[in-house]
Amino acid sequence: ENTSDDANGDPSVLTGEAMEQEKALAAFEEMNLITLKREMLHLRMYLAYLFHRYDLAAELYNRYKEVAKVSQIFPTVEVVSATLYSGLIAAAMLQRGGDMAVWRPIACEASSKMKEWAEKDSAWNFSHRHALLRAELAAVDGDHNVAVEAYQEAMSAAATHSFVNDHALATERTGLYFLQNSYIAEAVKHLQQAKSLYEEWGSQRKAAHVARMVPLDSSM
Repeated sequence: ENTSDDANGDPSVLTGEAMEQEKALAAFEEMNLITLKREMLHLRMYLAYLFHRYDLAAELYNRYKEVAKVSQIFPTVEVVSATLYSGLIAAAMLQRGGDMAVWRPIACEASSKMKEWAEKDSAWNFSHRHALLRAELAAVDGDHNVAVEAYQEAMSAAATHSFVNDHALATERTGLYFLQNSYIAEAVKHLQQAKSLYEEWGSQRKAAHVARMVPLDSSM
C-alpha cells in the first residue's frame, strides 16, 4: 500500500487498512516481540530513504541499529537490505553536510560488506548493490568519472540480473546525480527511465514521486 499508489499521507508511516503503526509498535513492545519491532523499523527506514526523507531515515536507522543489538538477525534478505540502505542513508547524509566522523564509516562499511559478498558469495546478487554504494560515495567525494562509471555499472548489472526495483533505484540515483550537477538532458533521460521502471515494478506512488523531480521545462 505504501508504494503501490499515489494516496495522500507519509509513505514511511505504516498505517492503513492492514495495520496502525503506533498500535503495532506498542503491542510489539508490550509482548517483547523485538524481532517484529526491528523488522518494522527496517521497513520504515527503507521507505523513508526511498521517498527522500533522509533525516527521518537516519533517525530510523539509529533506532534500528539499537534494536538489532538485542535481536539476532539471521542471514536473510533483511541483512542485505539493511546493509545496502544503511550505506545509502549514510551517503545521503554526507551529501547534505552530515557529520563525516559518524556517517563516513557507516557508508564505507556497507560498501566493503557488499563488495565482499559480491566477490565471495554471489556477484549476481550483490555486484549492482556494491556499484551503487560506490557511486554514491564517489558523488560525496566529487569524483565525477568514478561516480558515472559506477552508476552505469549499477544500472547495467541490476538490469542484467533482473532486479527491477534495484534497477529503478540505481537509475533514479543516476538521474538525481546528473540533476544536482546540472547535466539536465542526462537527468531527464534517467529520471524518465526510472519512472518507467518503478511502474514496471508496480509502484505507482514512487513513479509519481520521480515524475515530480523532473525540471519544470521537461515533460514526462
